[in-house]
Amino acid sequence: MNQRLPELHPWFLDVYTPPVPQPRMQRVAAAPMAAAMPAPTMAESFVVADEEAPAIMEKAQIVTAVASNEGTAVTFHVPNPADIPSDGSPHKTMLQQWQLDPKVDYLCVPKHTDAVYRRATITNSGSGPLLAGAASLFVGDEFIGRTVLDYTPTGGELELLLGVEERITVQRELSKREVDKKMLRDVRRTRFGYEMEVQNLLATAVTVELHDHLPVSKNEQIKVKLESSKPLPTEQSDLNLLEWHLALAPNAKQSVSYDFWWNIHPRCVLPAFLNRGNR
Repeated sequence: MNQRLPELHPWFLDVYTPPVPQPRMQRVAAAPMAAAMPAPTMAESFVVADEEAPAIMEKAQIVTAVASNEGTAVTFHVPNPADIPSDGSPHKTMLQQWQLDPKVDYLCVPKHTDAVYRRATITNSGSGPLLAGAASLFVGDEFIGRTVLDYTPTGGELELLLGVEERITVQRELSKREVDKKMLRDVRRTRFGYEMEVQNLLATAVTVELHDHLPVSKNEQIKVKLESSKPLPTEQSDLNLLEWHLALAPNAKQSVSYDFWWNIHPRCVLPAFLNRGNR
């Protein structure tokens, strides 16, 4: 199961600079070295965990430990010993059991995927820290996969993704791409528009966090501006990462649209995939 959202990185916009031609002797010398290097592999965008149910392990004695803070260390004191078979296999025993109330909402990054993820945000209000390590995730009695927890101190916050919610849908499409025929002050303006729609098919109200982004200029010859947005983003970072926090009633839908433009001098050349407005 995918336990990590697709990452939405800043979208930097820069002028294309052709590589400096190498002298012929340098190209010949570099060729054997390039041939000896292994071909690069494409990194996966998702961290995939084992989807099979946890293996059934021999039941160990349940012993509840008491956590105590000693300076910067935390010690778990087990009042009674637990019997662990000496068979060379891993066995589990319970140290502590807490009831923590999660805040559940939903996230989507339609630039990368039309999946909507269920997220649980939990404050560790237990008497000790949550140790780093593997964890099995359940929704009710249904096993949904495994994940890896980071160390979470008492009072710290933990975020878990609990799979995809298929009853919440999202769509994103390019609605506008216009190049002005007239130049203003020796620059040409290109306008883009995007439309997104989120629909809640659940019988309960939900909160959906929608992520998108705008270009960020890395060159003074390029200007970028958000022209309009309906509704306005709930958050917009300095790197033009956008967030909308949408409250959807049962069986309701909401549209989000925004337009932006960039200005660029006609003698500047953008990389081909940016010039096509593929974003």
